[in-house]
Amino acid sequence: MTASPLALRALLGHAIDYAGVFPPARLPLERAARNYARYREEKESWLLGRFVCPAARLAELAPLAGELFPAPPVPLAVIASPAAAEAPEKAVAEDLGALREFDAAAAGRAVPDLFETRVPDGIGGEDDFREHFRAVMTAVDAGSPVPIPVFFEVGGGTGSVERFEQAACALALVNLERRESAGPRRYRPGGLKMRCGGISPEDFPSVEAVSRAIAACRDAGVPFKATAGLHRPLRHRRADLNVKAHGFLNLFAAAAFAVSAGLGAAEIGSILAEEDPAAFAAERDALLWRGRRLDVESIAAARRRFLSFGSCSFDEPREGLRELGLI
Repeated sequence: MTASPLALRALLGHAIDYAGVFPPARLPLERAARNYARYREEKESWLLGRFVCPAARLAELAPLAGELFPAPPVPLAVIASPAAAEAPEKAVAEDLGALREFDAAAAGRAVPDLFETRVPDGIGGEDDFREHFRAVMTAVDAGSPVPIPVFFEVGGGTGSVERFEQAACALALVNLERRESAGPRRYRPGGLKMRCGGISPEDFPSVEAVSRAIAACRDAGVPFKATAGLHRPLRHRRADLNVKAHGFLNLFAAAAFAVSAGLGAAEIGSILAEEDPAAFAAERDALLWRGRRLDVESIAAARRRFLSFGSCSFDEPREGLRELGLI
């Protein structure tokens, strides 16, 4: 595989949302914050996206932000506390109270950029999804100190792909309603979050499930991000779990080709399943996969639709890129 700074940076720029406090790393918050501050100063900082912090721990982060995060401000992905299906806005209101207090204390050193929440398992069907999305996003609009998009995690594994597809359709309609009512200054489209791995084999969705999820978001015009299990660039076998794990290069290349070239789910799946590094190449101004070509401008446009992936490690993904000769 050959490297191209332009194509690679278009595909993976600010793609890694650092989630060091989450499993399997489970670092103390101060250590994770210090890691993030160090990563910002290193040559691979262009890969680094948001700092991921639970809403319940923002009070711990505030004094660290003042010490560790000089300008420019650090973008935060705030992970919501678990919410009940019946009244999700109650948990959201508490989290946003913590977010407002953090925003005042951090004095611009770190700013909320995403609010991520898991849809309760009891919610299903497009009508229920729409009701839930409206309730949560309305609460976020009312309580956030700044306009902030909400990303919803919907299930995981191969059995939930139909539910994910329903959620994409429902969220597209809610986004349309909000765009018409909120106006351009406060409107931020809601997105979906797909889980690509975890700590047990059943946490790893199939290639078909991920390809259908990408296609569903593309077709609905809904932005998305990914999380978990994406520590290495290419698809590979996890010997410790005896399961095939997804690669973040596969995922981002598949999403870029899906958005820009209109690939069907089967073709998206072929890119997700690719394990041969020689199948990918990067020219100065384009990404290639088995003869298909995507220019830098198309990649950059597609990246506005798929934001990032959460990872409890920053070192493992960049080391994987080094091993492939990309950085």
